[in-house]
This record gives sequence, C-alpha cells and structure tokens, in this order.
Amino acid sequence: MAKRKLLNGVVAGLATTFVSRYNNINGYWALGVMFSIASAKSNNVIFLDLGQDLIVPNNKKLQKLSSKYCDKLKLLLKVNKLNLSYCKNIVIKISFDVPCTKNHLLNHFTYGKPYTCIVSIIDDLGKIHKHTVVGWCAKHNPFKESRSRLR
Repeated sequence: MAKRKLLNGVVAGLATTFVSRYNNINGYWALGVMFSIASAKSNNVIFLDLGQDLIVPNNKKLQKLSSKYCDKLKLLLKVNKLNLSYCKNIVIKISFDVPCTKNHLLNHFTYGKPYTCIVSIIDDLGKIHKHTVVGWCAKHNPFKESRSRLR
C-alpha cells in the first residue's frame, strides 16, 4: 500500500510537465495548440485516457502527444519502482475558457483565458490520485508565437 502513495508524485509530475512551456506540438506550446483544436470542435475540453489510448476530440497531433505522455508515465513509474498494473485508469483532462477562480488569479502570469488541467490515476485498490494545475492560455497563433527549436 505504501508504494501506491508514490502515485501522487507521478500525477503531479505528469500534470506539471503537461502544462509546461517545454511541452510542444511541432515546436509550439502544446496548450495553445490544444486550445485551438478544442475550440474548432466547439468543445473546450481535451480528454486523454492514457490507459485506454482514447483521445477526445480525436486528432493526429493529440495522438502523438498522448503517445509521448504514455512514455513519460512509464518512465515515472519505473523511476519510482511502481508497476503499471497498479494503475487502472490514467486520465489527463484539460478544460479551456473555464470560470476564473482565486487560484487562477494567483497564477496570472500570461495572457489568454483560464484553463484547468487535471491528471488522475485510479489505482488497483480504487484510490484516486489526482493533481490539478490552473493557469492562463491563449489559442495557438503562429503569427504571434515563435517556434521552438526543441521539436
């Protein structure tokens, strides 16, 4: 049981790297690209189920990102000496243009609209390990953004 507590660190690691500026899709900040994809589908939510390989809305760019985070998950589990069998459900849910909360105001470092990213793992014993990150994000605009060389 004590080992499963380490899943809290795994979800925190996944969440913070997922919203990081170093997380990119074709050299552009992944959150901005995802916000554009979600808005184009008239739904401001992106849902990645890493365990079931389910992506909503389905998109090639998001498939590549989901695959990258499956690999990150496996690496974090290996580093923490945890088995993948401990994880029954692994979900990343990001909601854009959400109502502004106190936490959003404390994390207002950039322009755009508020987002909430929730990473959760339900372990084999039914316990939920969850980490939430809030921030601000604008839709992807290649005319305003510079492209990273870290593709």
